[in-house]
Amino acid sequence: MADPHLSPQAPAVQVLLLKSNNYQENQGTDLDRVLDRLEKFLTFFGFKQSSALSFLLSWADFVVVEVLLPVLMLEFSQCSCCEKY
Repeated sequence: MADPHLSPQAPAVQVLLLKSNNYQENQGTDLDRVLDRLEKFLTFFGFKQSSALSFLLSWADFVVVEVLLPVLMLEFSQCSCCEKY
């Protein structure tokens, strides 16, 4: 049986916890801009491996720049003490 003292349910009240204005919503927050710059930085250096193609390109770049290039520099340089490297 329903309680006669209860009124029909009132609509729920929503309270915003953070105030924001239209300028911030349109321009994005500082955090959004910093994260976007970080993503561009990591993409430039090959750390964004979101697809198979970008994964293969970043590892190919790593092998060429970090492995093959130093080996070739040591191989073709004309120094007398390069054998210890």
